Amino acid sequence: MMRKFALWVLLVGFATTLSYAQNRGQGRGKVTMTGVVLDKEDNSPIMQATVQLLSLPDSTMAVGQVTDYDGNFSLSVRPGKYVLKISFVGYLSHMKEYQLTSSKPNLNLGKIYLSSDAVMLSEAVITAEAPQVTVSGDTLGYNASAYRTSEGAMLEELVKKLPGAEVDDDGNVKVNGKQIKSILVDGKEFFGGDVKTGLQNLPVNMIERINAYDRQSDNARITGIDDGEEETVLDLTVKKGMNQGWIGNVDAGMGTEDRYSANASISRFASHGDNSLQITAIGNLNNVNDMRFGGGGGPRWRRNNGLTSKKETGISFATESKKFEIGGSLQYSYNDNDAYSIGQVENFLPSGNSSFSNSNSGSRGKNKNVGGNLRMEWRPDSLTTFFLRGRFSWGDSYSSSASQSATFNSDPYAVVLDPNLYLDFAGASNEALDAIRVNASNNGSLSDGNSLSANMNMQLTRKLNNRGRNVTLRLIGSYGDNESERFSNNMTRYYTNGILMTEDTIRRYISTPTNNYNLGAEVSYSEPLADRVYLQFSYRFQYGYSESDNSTYNMPLEWGLANKLSGN
Repeated sequence: MMRKFALWVLLVGFATTLSYAQNRGQGRGKVTMTGVVLDKEDNSPIMQATVQLLSLPDSTMAVGQVTDYDGNFSLSVRPGKYVLKISFVGYLSHMKEYQLTSSKPNLNLGKIYLSSDAVMLSEAVITAEAPQVTVSGDTLGYNASAYRTSEGAMLEELVKKLPGAEVDDDGNVKVNGKQIKSILVDGKEFFGGDVKTGLQNLPVNMIERINAYDRQSDNARITGIDDGEEETVLDLTVKKGMNQGWIGNVDAGMGTEDRYSANASISRFASHGDNSLQITAIGNLNNVNDMRFGGGGGPRWRRNNGLTSKKETGISFATESKKFEIGGSLQYSYNDNDAYSIGQVENFLPSGNSSFSNSNSGSRGKNKNVGGNLRMEWRPDSLTTFFLRGRFSWGDSYSSSASQSATFNSDPYAVVLDPNLYLDFAGASNEALDAIRVNASNNGSLSDGNSLSANMNMQLTRKLNNRGRNVTLRLIGSYGDNESERFSNNMTRYYTNGILMTEDTIRRYISTPTNNYNLGAEVSYSEPLADRVYLQFSYRFQYGYSESDNSTYNMPLEWGLANKLSGN
């Protein structure tokens, strides 16, 4: 049974390495296509035109974007055969085929003119195709029904198809170059606005529209005075009929070697007059290296070495009435990674000879995290607002690693069948193999750490008139506590003609505790002088404390890593 498991680990490690190498190779040699879209009649730039590159022969979208204020666009894609499609409401679409090659990494198309659509100008109604992108002021709107997604797809798949949007391997989203900071559902934060959680757990079939815009800070929204602190958000509009009642999504799978994957989410939406309610519970677990990001559906093998088990659960809620709003979330996640690899390398030297090296390495890493947030807003009357926002997170991590390696002046496979069996100093030895050994090392490490952080923002605002005169009291606080320790045992041996000449041993213990907290209070008075012109008086008191200690100890020679490992 152990042999079977070891063989499975080796095969998975090889597949992971191969996949990673293939993807690395595919990421090289991208071609950048640029151009400017203009109106053919008056030569004016067309802003927010949809620009897409469609892969041939299946016409799937490879990359997309919308033009900027001056009609410019820039698309980066791997070499291949594509169709460039440019479209905008009221204009005939532009389509042209291109063969992109790595020998020409930059392709400037220059000016591309769109002609007015006479049918559209005569106010004909087209019912067969929904507009993909609309612009209203500073808001960029996407019609979800205009993009094809697979059955049961999550928000991540839809966002990747939006012109001007991109999702990286870590779940970070950008729209027209702006980082998305929060995800909202009908204007309410989903899991505290957490982008990754929203991408993974919001089903596409519930979404009618996606709006991207810059949201003002809580303070600016309450006081009515713009403080310049904005964040770009994605606000999802739930389809009519789905914003009342329950909606859920479940998918599960099993495979050989006890592999499994399961994801589930259920949401409750209710509204009556000025009252509304949102509740969502999520859960997912798998042991197939599915980290939920990094390309299409299914397991994402390429981002992890070895095997990773992931477990996650959480709940989010938001309720609103005419005078009171409250929302929050609580999440738990656990990751367990186990990896083992073997290596054999032959180096060809200028002298015509070769050097040989063999290695074994293994690692185990576990981490668990708990996080939560709370947001509350109370408006006892039209002039008074009390606001509270708080977050906390706790994490615990553990990792261990061990490696053995050796260098030989001739082919070790001519001496023994498997040289990797003789790399561990505490294991079996072979005199014939020792005779060609140049150096060898055995390394081990163990690390353990935990962290706790919390922050709070509490604000009371009283408006003195409707023109912007107000008084605000703010209290802020944050706390952080981190502890980590690392044990390492490194031993290197040097040989001459098969004789052990010297041995270097380093045994070390490193401890790094840190602690910090901040407290602050602010009172401000704002007096309107003219339209969007204010005179503000404020006083702020802040106290901060930070302590960090980094201690390193050399351990006695009789101490070994097993002394610490035995306690775990």
